[in-house]
Amino acid sequence: MDTTILEAIKQLPPKQQPTAIAIQHHLNKWADSEKQVSKKVRQLQTEYLRSVIPLQNEINAIIKGLRAPTEDEIKDANTYQIEIKDVQASPLQNYWGQVLMNNSLTGKLISEADKEIFRHLLSVNVELGENGKDFTLKFEFEDNDHFDACILTKQYIFEDSEDELPSKQKGSQIKWKEGKNITKKIVKRKQKNKKTGQTRDIEKEEKAPTFFHFFEEVDQINNEDEQIERQQFDYELGSQFVNQIIPKALFTYLGLKVDDEDDDFEGDEDESEGEDESLEDD
Repeated sequence: MDTTILEAIKQLPPKQQPTAIAIQHHLNKWADSEKQVSKKVRQLQTEYLRSVIPLQNEINAIIKGLRAPTEDEIKDANTYQIEIKDVQASPLQNYWGQVLMNNSLTGKLISEADKEIFRHLLSVNVELGENGKDFTLKFEFEDNDHFDACILTKQYIFEDSEDELPSKQKGSQIKWKEGKNITKKIVKRKQKNKKTGQTRDIEKEEKAPTFFHFFEEVDQINNEDEQIERQQFDYELGSQFVNQIIPKALFTYLGLKVDDEDDDFEGDEDESEGEDESLEDD
């Protein structure tokens, strides 16, 4: 029994203590049932992901134009009142970049500098770990002006399957080309000499707002509260990719509204009004 409950029950009049203990007895059973149901839900979620994840390869092959759609894949054309005359491999240019820019959450995290890089985003995939709870996001980029062709990853690792949040989050180290690191910016400021009153221009390197902070190691944030807040946000963002962004990508690409898109990211409207989301570390 929770020590807080124990101490609180001891403060009740002696005649009421057995009543409180009896109530807590049934609440403990309630909590146990909740845990059992939650475990079954997680098992079903894992089973679901294992069944749908292989579909990503087929989807991305069609997006990239690596193959033409099959007869079975377009058999529902009549439902869309579309007459199919010529079936060829036809890639959707900037598909995933457009998805991320149109999404109401990730769109707020993408800077102008990011947009050019995301034109070279070829695919976004999720891989499930052996324990059914670990997962990895994989962003495949072709060669671009900022870094060579590569796959950037964000890994979520649960050391205990009962944990609500991952114990570790690992991101790829991006090998930026010379002078092309958009996560940093040079800011010019004036510095005044207290004794002489003279001023001089100095240059200082600061973090620049960009989606690519998502791949940085959160453990490097010095402030513990900020680190925890950022870990929670990164995990929620990763979960959003798995549960919403990837499976609803075509809707978003076409500019359609996805129901409940931001349910996991609701906050105080008064506090957030006029403020953009950011992955930039303080």
